[in-house]
Amino acid sequence: MSHRPASLPPRRCHRVVPLEVLALGLSRTGTSSLRQALLDLGYDDCYHFAACLSENPPDCRMWIEALEAKFEGQGDPFTRADWDQLLGHCRAVTDIPCAILYQELLEAYPEAKVILTVRDSPDQWYISVCRTLMDTWFDVSYAPPRSLGARLYRLFSVLLYRHYMYGFMPERGRQFYTEYNATIRRIVPADRLLVMNVTEGWEPLCRFLDKEAPPWDFPRSNGTEAFIIKAPAGLQGLRA
Repeated sequence: MSHRPASLPPRRCHRVVPLEVLALGLSRTGTSSLRQALLDLGYDDCYHFAACLSENPPDCRMWIEALEAKFEGQGDPFTRADWDQLLGHCRAVTDIPCAILYQELLEAYPEAKVILTVRDSPDQWYISVCRTLMDTWFDVSYAPPRSLGARLYRLFSVLLYRHYMYGFMPERGRQFYTEYNATIRRIVPADRLLVMNVTEGWEPLCRFLDKEAPPWDFPRSNGTEAFIIKAPAGLQGLRA
């Protein structure tokens, strides 16, 4: 996997591979499984929320800039040049924070194919979010962390909570999910868009990307129960 070295600030980077796929499904729609599937198909690297958490915590600094520009009017909106610095090592992106900044990414990369992952129903998605994200990664009540990476993540998570979770959960979570998916369907041309449930497996994804399906099962990772088990260990590292 072609991770950018964590010691290299993203502002000193540039694009080294084309960004071919924007997977803009919301968190808890199979984004971790899709990330692994895209990696299996050769889309190396594929950005995910995990990159901010464990792979490149310094990325949080640029994500903070992007979120403040979009939601708080601080600084200039990100352009393709900015995204190429932050995501220049990626052929694909998935999960938040990319999904939150879908408008900016679609404008920056109009040539990219777009994947929208969905759940069986708004209720299924809402319940999963309540049992996972609301009680774990977006818990902003813990004591201030000491390490730089953890402090950056803390600031980042506060912004995400304020403008993503707090903005619609819990009162209108189901409505937000439905409206978000409808927006992506409306603004992305049909010939560039795949709407899929990861339970469908390789067939729709490989047909859309014109790739041969691997001989192994489609990845299944980070389900609700697995997420709940893993979350405490991940948060412990952020409190260091």
